[in-house]
Amino acid sequence: MGLKIKSQIYMAKLYQKVLPQNKSEIILAILLFLFMMGLFARISYLFDLINHFRPYFLIIFLGIIVYKFFQKYEHKIWVYIALALFLNISTTPSLPRIVSNSASNSEIKIIHVNLLVGNNNYQETINLIKANHPHVISFQEATFSWVQVLKEKLQEYKFICKTINSPFDICVATLIPVVEQSVFYLPNSNVPAIYIKSKANNIYLSFVFVHPKPPFNQSFFEQRNFYFNQLIDKIKDYENLLLVGDLNITQWSPIYHNLERKLNLKNTLSGFDNTWPTFFPFPIFQLDHILISQNLKLINSQVLENVGSDHLPIMSEINLPNFNPSQKEILLLQEFLKMGFFVSCGIQLRHETKRNNYQKIRN
Repeated sequence: MGLKIKSQIYMAKLYQKVLPQNKSEIILAILLFLFMMGLFARISYLFDLINHFRPYFLIIFLGIIVYKFFQKYEHKIWVYIALALFLNISTTPSLPRIVSNSASNSEIKIIHVNLLVGNNNYQETINLIKANHPHVISFQEATFSWVQVLKEKLQEYKFICKTINSPFDICVATLIPVVEQSVFYLPNSNVPAIYIKSKANNIYLSFVFVHPKPPFNQSFFEQRNFYFNQLIDKIKDYENLLLVGDLNITQWSPIYHNLERKLNLKNTLSGFDNTWPTFFPFPIFQLDHILISQNLKLINSQVLENVGSDHLPIMSEINLPNFNPSQKEILLLQEFLKMGFFVSCGIQLRHETKRNNYQKIRN
């Protein structure tokens, strides 16, 4: 009987140490469970939705941890912290690395605006563009009426647009010389995207502008994920890639991290630069993105003021590297110079031979 009582006492103490004993510990346990469920984002749109709220869950989690620390509950704090780090380390976005601009390099400024179908605040958008003087502008949900006004007011820009009066109309305005351009559709998608190859500072830039469908349900969620996979296959080999658009995903999702990793890109905004929705007291999600290749340097990025849309515009300034020829190009140039040298020697030898022959004939 004594042994049985001792074992019950031991188990009771063990449960007291391991299981939540009060409301704050129950909340911490629920948050840890939600963090874990978010890692299964590829299975269901509901699990992925958890990830978009992950930064707010983290704030609540840290607040409770600080409270418990001052309440002398240190014996469990480190367990909760360790579990939270383990469950969040793979989904937490890295902060954008900003470099100072170098006078020897050139820079480009990019603005992305989701205009919103039904928004008629034309002048506010035009004022925003003229105030910031961007080199490239991405307009999404740009209907016929919007494109007409934009072309009239921004005549210095070259426009590439695809408009069918739908929420997925897309238009790009650029001041940078365009080498190649196309409107394309990915397999099993009726959403247009735009590709532009431009040349700036003696290097080629590959701009891709996309607007996948929002994951309102499981079907749209799977379509968006399939869209990302097809997009990766299409553009993964593009040089100096810049991917711009309303991606309908936040930086806190494992699906986003897969896209960023496989394309070897980095986001110019932090995971807290939220852009949607503007009809809340403050935006709670970051759906709009400007991603750039690792070799491109970020000078500045910011979320801009509202222009009447449900999304806030975003802007990034990119520092372009100086032109550095590849080793292959250097070898080709060396071979070309060698060839030119030998050709020059051959021509000179031929002239010498002719001259000698001419002198022999005269003698």
